[in-house]
Amino acid sequence: MRDFSFNDSMEEETTGYNQDPGEKKKIIKFLIVVVVAAIAGFSVYFITDALINGNRKGTVITSTKDSEMDLNDEMIVYLYDNVTYAVNGIRNDKFFKSGSVQADDFTTQDKIYFALRYATESDFVDMSAGDASEVAPESALKTYSISNDKIKEYVFNFFGKDVTYSTGTPVNIAVNFAKGGYNAGTMKYDSMTDSWLVTFDSVSEGGPNMVVNPYLYKIESAMREGKTNNIIIKEKVVFTAIKQHTDKAGKPIDLYDCAIYKDYAKSNQLEMKSGVVADQLTLLGIDNYKDNASTVTYTFFKDENDEYHFLSSEITSE
Repeated sequence: MRDFSFNDSMEEETTGYNQDPGEKKKIIKFLIVVVVAAIAGFSVYFITDALINGNRKGTVITSTKDSEMDLNDEMIVYLYDNVTYAVNGIRNDKFFKSGSVQADDFTTQDKIYFALRYATESDFVDMSAGDASEVAPESALKTYSISNDKIKEYVFNFFGKDVTYSTGTPVNIAVNFAKGGYNAGTMKYDSMTDSWLVTFDSVSEGGPNMVVNPYLYKIESAMREGKTNNIIIKEKVVFTAIKQHTDKAGKPIDLYDCAIYKDYAKSNQLEMKSGVVADQLTLLGIDNYKDNASTVTYTFFKDENDEYHFLSSEITSE
């Protein structure tokens, strides 16, 4: 009997395997089944993990379909309030004067006007407060200060990042609260304190004495674009022009002529109301004219923090 060796064993096994073709086919089929099963198993695992853990990590499958939004949705109300911001009932006419508007079309004064939509009375600090050594006369106008950081924050709220403004020239402002009995005045940048010095010296136009608003408007629809996630708000608007009658002595009386126009330039008249009293004019509304009104389309974009900001607007005769 000869001694057993490793090489002898391998040779015998290999020789036996090659001598049995049927056994070889069975082994190959078995290996194929095992590989296919393994691939299927891994596929199921990764798909399941993506659906479960992927969503847990914030992965969202975004629909490419546009979707209508409720006009009472909190975001829609907030964004529409931004673009329709008014002081004493009078809106800025930025979105009405030209066909389309983007952030770059806003002047520094425009940008600060809309930024101050977020300002509060406490943002403006009385520069003379607590200084007993300098007592100003009662008739003197006070100077207030608002930090440039606040203005940057408020400009960002409306326009988002990458929107700049100039600090080189004073700007005229108006706000929805009174400081020292006034709500309008001028702001001038002070580089020493990185703040804006403000003098309130007048009251903005409008308010309770306004007989009819120069712009009659109402939100019509809101939509989220599926492909971009932009929010689109449409608004109907018409424009008014009013003339007050006088008596024989030239004294104004409670009698008015009011024209309603489709366009800001007042070239397309929709109606003329002649010899009506102020109470009748207060009843005017966009619902009477919206079939023939102009349409303003506002577009808002979403930033990386899921916050929406103004992107563009367009006014058309449709």
